[in-house]
Amino acid sequence: MALLGARIALFGLSALAVLTLHGYFYADGNLQAMQKHAHEGVFSNGKTLHHVYSGYHVVDKLLAMSVSFWDPVCHESRVAKLLSTTLSATLQSLGVFAMVESLRNGNRSIMLRWAPVQVFAWQYIGAAIFVPIYFVVELESHFTDKATDPAVPYLQAKSLLPASILTVMHLFRMVYFPPGNITSSQHQAFLAVWQLAPLFCYCALSAIANYLSSGKGDTVTRARNADVPWVKATYAVFGLFSALVHLGVQWTLATSADPGVSHSAAYVPRLDKLWQADAAARVYIEETTFFLQWDYVIIVAASAVYAVAILEGVYGRFAVGARAALFLATCATCHVGSAGLVYAAVLSVREDHLRGQFAKKQEKAR
Repeated sequence: MALLGARIALFGLSALAVLTLHGYFYADGNLQAMQKHAHEGVFSNGKTLHHVYSGYHVVDKLLAMSVSFWDPVCHESRVAKLLSTTLSATLQSLGVFAMVESLRNGNRSIMLRWAPVQVFAWQYIGAAIFVPIYFVVELESHFTDKATDPAVPYLQAKSLLPASILTVMHLFRMVYFPPGNITSSQHQAFLAVWQLAPLFCYCALSAIANYLSSGKGDTVTRARNADVPWVKATYAVFGLFSALVHLGVQWTLATSADPGVSHSAAYVPRLDKLWQADAAARVYIEETTFFLQWDYVIIVAASAVYAVAILEGVYGRFAVGARAALFLATCATCHVGSAGLVYAAVLSVREDHLRGQFAKKQEKAR
């Protein structure tokens, strides 16, 4: 897909997300309910919402709002939890891939440099709003005249995978697959901390890189592109992680004997589920599920646009019919196999292209 067309499509999807996520979120009363729950420290069904996590009032207020959203998702609806599980695995994988972009040597926009901040915005405000914009900025950084050195410092490339496993994967597990003896307050604390996973990943990465260099920095001379195997290993591990989680969710939805736990219940937004008389008693879980469903639908569409744009950047423009067919096939692959797996595949292909293009650029400059 031509970059201009990708820009238009992605900005359009972001605008649609504002309407479908926050428009309905405000109209159906969910936002007001979340604010009330976070302020009063109790959900509308009587469950306690613990809202002291760091001891800093401003930080705790932000995190309590997040917990007031995610706690019902994890405990009030199996469908919402399954949908959230696969969506979060995809977005956490994309967050790690965004860390790769933030570490590259070349000049990058503030949005790419501050990966932990943008990933926090995805999780806190709505991924479908911010991820398409991230895709636009990221595509422009590689497939326009702005493109610069794509190399990642070797020790940071080597440290990213263990750092992300220790932080991102661990916190994902504690949110969605916690130990059986965990208490409600402990789980809510992990829900709050989970929002800060990108920041913890960055700190762990710095610590591991510093340890590998014995605190002296990287003074070893290495071959060009020595970082590539580590970058691709990160893509592979988190692509596989996203795919395994997604396939597990798909299998559960397909084999469940509960008629309320199905693919249509998980993925198809339904307006008739909103504004029900028992919404408060059910902690607005149907409204929250509606939010997540649109989040998922828009992320899948945006991911397909992004993947096609990357492939066109690598292989050249496709004919209109081929582009449309590839877009639909990529949407299907994102839904069947996971968007995280699609990201990993196309980014691995692009990595070699970026290195080759930069080498050619250097040759011409001599």
